[in-house]
Amino acid sequence: MLYLYHRVFYVSRRLTIVLWVVAIFIFLYSSVQGLGALIQCVPTNAQWDPTVKRHCFPIEVSVIIFAICNVLTDFIILILPMPLLWGLKQPLELKLKLMAMFALGGLQVCISKLIREFC
Repeated sequence: MLYLYHRVFYVSRRLTIVLWVVAIFIFLYSSVQGLGALIQCVPTNAQWDPTVKRHCFPIEVSVIIFAICNVLTDFIILILPMPLLWGLKQPLELKLKLMAMFALGGLQVCISKLIREFC
């Protein structure tokens, strides 16, 4: 989605920098999340073999933190194109329709993630 924004809304260097910052943040916390899931239990094969004696770290706090990061980045990605859409030299009605279309698609993703993560 970030690459699509870069291709469609490539009008300012500032937006490109913001897109890169968001992409790097998503990459970093996703890497930490994957690594945390991999080394949650010691030894590692205890995650799929119940016969192995194991010690697993509690994951409730990390699940909540990563869920918050996922929802936060979704909202950031949702609002990124809004200032550019508002700045279009088009009638107000068209600008509002475009913003509503972006917002409805993004809100659907955010709401479904919230339901999946917390219910």
